[in-house]
Amino acid sequence: MRRIARTIAAAIVGAAGIVFPQADGARAQSLQGMPREASPEGFINPEENPYPFDPRRILKEYFEEHLPTSWWINDPLPQFNSFLVTIHIPAHWRGNPVQAVMTMCPEHNDSLWNGLKTLDLQPYYQRRPWPTVTCRP
Repeated sequence: MRRIARTIAAAIVGAAGIVFPQADGARAQSLQGMPREASPEGFINPEENPYPFDPRRILKEYFEEHLPTSWWINDPLPQFNSFLVTIHIPAHWRGNPVQAVMTMCPEHNDSLWNGLKTLDLQPYYQRRPWPTVTCRP
């Protein structure tokens, strides 16, 4: 019984030894660097731009700076060609939540618009979602 188990284990290890070098060789070919002139469109050069556009990070940073005290947001959710940001408004606040959220749209010259076409903001006030506001540059 042990001999059969050893034979099976040796066969598996032997087969794995044959398969893995091929996979490593294929991976090594696909990871080889390309000359600059042959780089595909949209290639990000880490020397020129070490931090590519990350919409979730940029939206979080924007709202950290612009939200009033005790207001908070959920993580931005991708939605079609846009991102949906739910803004939670505390119960003690008084006013029109849709109008308040409308004033939080980024300015037309904000760097946020370099990577986004639209942004949907949805107020969440008094334990329910309110109508969504769409911001455009």
